[in-house]
Amino acid sequence: MSAAPSRLGSWSGKGVSIGDVNDALMALRGGEERAATRISTINLVVVATDNGGADRACRAMRKLGRQNPGRTVVVIPHPRSEPSIDADVHLHTATVDSRQVWWEEVRIVVGGPVCGHLDSLVEPLTLGEMPVTLWYASSIPDPAEPLVGTAGTVVVESPAGEVEPAPPGASAGVEGNRGVLSSLVDLAQRRPVADLTWLRLNPWRQMLTHLFDVMAYRPFVHAVQSAEVSGPSGSALLLAGWLADRLGLEASSVARRPAAECAALLTARYEGATGRFSVEGEGDGRLVRALAEVDGGQRRQSTVATDGDPTVAALAEALTRHSHDRVYESAIEAALGVR
Repeated sequence: MSAAPSRLGSWSGKGVSIGDVNDALMALRGGEERAATRISTINLVVVATDNGGADRACRAMRKLGRQNPGRTVVVIPHPRSEPSIDADVHLHTATVDSRQVWWEEVRIVVGGPVCGHLDSLVEPLTLGEMPVTLWYASSIPDPAEPLVGTAGTVVVESPAGEVEPAPPGASAGVEGNRGVLSSLVDLAQRRPVADLTWLRLNPWRQMLTHLFDVMAYRPFVHAVQSAEVSGPSGSALLLAGWLADRLGLEASSVARRPAAECAALLTARYEGATGRFSVEGEGDGRLVRALAEVDGGQRRQSTVATDGDPTVAALAEALTRHSHDRVYESAIEAALGVR
């Protein structure tokens, strides 16, 4: 059984140094090491543009602390502010299988020119014996940022809402209109990327794929004539890119329309019969339905309900990713051609 996490101790300071923050971490640990077991499985560095993004990231990690204990360092950079460092340090604990474990959460608000060198600022706060997972909680990073170079894996959340693809013929290195997707292509060429928006689409992709597990439906997967995707623009682009890549379709031929919930419809024709294969979400993706129909043939329907917060579930999976996701990388490249 696992108890809800609680806070063991805290420290805060304004106008401090990174040395002060490390001293506070050591003092808090020293007072609690006898009371709990320190099990570190992760160095997570979170970059947020404001307190709202930082709070959201911290809430998610507290829910995952039992299974991913370690050190979370949250950085909120304000490059146009006066040079300063304000910090908060918290020590959390939970009981897992009758054993008390603990983990650390550090939040620093940074102002001034040092925001351009977050890698040197963060490095002393990470646990040196473990790789770093870097999560940009509120933005897509410039792939050339020095901090990106320190990460084993970069976690992002490509916008689920409006995202405009790059214009035809634009290369990934072109500034201006290359768009979010081109930035993601650049980023994935440099580091393994775990995209929370992509991971939240797992139920749609899995259920649509499983429709073709039925022997009678398998020939239709090679005979798809049209594909339609609906949903919030960013999520729909990723889903459309995946379909175009997996099915060998021209990306520009995948129809896309705006909607509140993600859905996809494939129409295929094989040996004179038309098959329709669809998947759609309800309730912000907490319920996903899949349906397969063939003229004059059998009909198959399935439904899956997801438990808990989809973002927390996606983050839990992202934290286990340590290598390139080639399916995702191919999907975002294909999505550049979706209209």
